[in-house]
Amino acid sequence: MKLTALILAMAFMLPLSTTSAYADACSNAARAMVNNDPNATLLSVKSKQGSNGKVTCEARIKISSGSQPPRVVVKKFNP
Repeated sequence: MKLTALILAMAFMLPLSTTSAYADACSNAARAMVNNDPNATLLSVKSKQGSNGKVTCEARIKISSGSQPPRVVVKKFNP
């Protein structure tokens, strides 16, 4: 009984541990994009895993331009 519970707990926790690695990869890639542009500010980063197991990242970036109001751009990319 205890062995079955341990196996079920491990099966449940495994996808959660890999999700954080994908989130870190998305965050690092988004920060690298923003660091290249001095007028850009990173607002948020999301990582989504599709039903096929492929991970897609979505970054919201605020871009300031001189005389015009800042705009928010959403970029989707693979980590």
